[in-house]
Amino acid sequence: IAIAVYLLAGQKLSGKIPANVYSIMVFGLGGLVLLAYSVAQGYSLTEYDSSEWTYFLLLAIIPTVFGHFLFNLLLNTIGATTVSVG
Repeated sequence: IAIAVYLLAGQKLSGKIPANVYSIMVFGLGGLVLLAYSVAQGYSLTEYDSSEWTYFLLLAIIPTVFGHFLFNLLLNTIGATTVSVG
């Protein structure tokens, strides 16, 4: 349900704001929600090995840039239903 809402909102907003602005807004909001949840649960935000930070960085860059951002760009030209199949 969440991904459907995300893609439909992206399709509706794709003609009004650029994909990069939409992506920054959505990723920022998602990051803030996860940060608030982590703090509320008392999870450590800094006690990780350097190898784990490398994995965190790669997970932040690769799926975000080559996944979600690409989907947001595609919403300008094709519909959310087609993008969701990808």
